[in-house]
Amino acid sequence: MADYKDANGIVYNESDIRGWAARRGISFEEYLDVKGLQFDKTDYDDADFGDKMTSLGASTALGFVSFAEGLSDIKDGLIYTMSTAGEDLDAKQKEIAMKAIKTQYGGDPFEKYMKKLEQSQLEFDEASITETFKEGDYYQGGFRAFEAGLQSMPSILAAGIGIPGLIGLAASTAGSKFEEEFEEDPSQKATTLLFNAAGSGVIEAGFELATRGLLKRAGLVARAGGEANMKLAEEIVRGGAASIVKNVGSGMATEAASEAATELTSTMWDSVTLGKKIDWERKIYEIADAGIVGGLVGGVMASAGEVKKKSRASQEM
Repeated sequence: MADYKDANGIVYNESDIRGWAARRGISFEEYLDVKGLQFDKTDYDDADFGDKMTSLGASTALGFVSFAEGLSDIKDGLIYTMSTAGEDLDAKQKEIAMKAIKTQYGGDPFEKYMKKLEQSQLEFDEASITETFKEGDYYQGGFRAFEAGLQSMPSILAAGIGIPGLIGLAASTAGSKFEEEFEEDPSQKATTLLFNAAGSGVIEAGFELATRGLLKRAGLVARAGGEANMKLAEEIVRGGAASIVKNVGSGMATEAASEAATELTSTMWDSVTLGKKIDWERKIYEIADAGIVGGLVGGVMASAGEVKKKSRASQEM
């Protein structure tokens, strides 16, 4: 069985925890919440090759499962907002109302899978990727950035699909944000939470337009056809290595700036709509992390585009 640990790092066996929960007449999950126990993940420094591959696979799957869960959450948020409109409810009553809605309409269908996948991810000593690099652990920092990039694949695919994909991304982001803010403070007005969530979705989808532009420039999204392909082939042949370096560098810079701007704009949006106080000391690392992951993803997309362009150029010339 698995192990769980408390805030002080003391480890408890799952079988013991289940026994304690049964004696108190509550569920295993409720006991974990009451005692603040978390799954004892494998630390990166103790992980072998298999553990690292498992973590990468779990992160990739988690990105897609989280996307689907977000779509379910926005449904629950909309029903909750309409159901409680005009009602004067306290925080406890609002939690009961949300629980009833989720029970009746099948809310959180992917939550158990998300928890299982999160348990398969590795644990790191530093809170952020930036801090890992700051400590000089470049291999671990690179691993974390790569893993985060894999988890962001749904948003990249959504950008590649176009308007339908971006609408889906906005809805999923909004659903996840509504759920997150409701769990943090259920006393908030439903309309306020929904307004904040909708704005967060629009911000995420809006900045993903930059990703779609990068995909187009990289030739990873369908272009106009034969004439465009011939022009592209001519451009590649003339540009040579300088063109490749320029395009890859531009891709990295564009995506890094886009992701960092998304994080910053979302933070400011929360401050305006929810009155949240910004912890800039912590937030600067999150913005930097977004830029690092975005730069990595942008570089990979641009590089893949250059390979595809070269292949297409050789066929067209």
